Amino acid sequence: MGGAYLSSLMDPDQFLIFLAQVLWTDYYSRSFVLFVALAVLESHRDVILRYLVEVGALRNRFSVAIADVFLTHSSMRYSRCVSSIDT
Repeated sequence: MGGAYLSSLMDPDQFLIFLAQVLWTDYYSRSFVLFVALAVLESHRDVILRYLVEVGALRNRFSVAIADVFLTHSSMRYSRCVSSIDT
């Protein structure tokens, strides 16, 4: 029986319980979990990609800010070192 046929016969809660039982017992095969995971990834692909792009942009902003703090701190240490040598 196909999943679309079963999902049309059952209400969503019953179908979810049925799917959990199939996944738990390896009824179809050991790779059926991968099939379901890939189906979920495919159905949510746009949301996942948008999230990854936003996280990448956020990571870039933080890395620039951290580099700026590091460079500012390093230049302050260098200027203090030079001023202590000059005196």
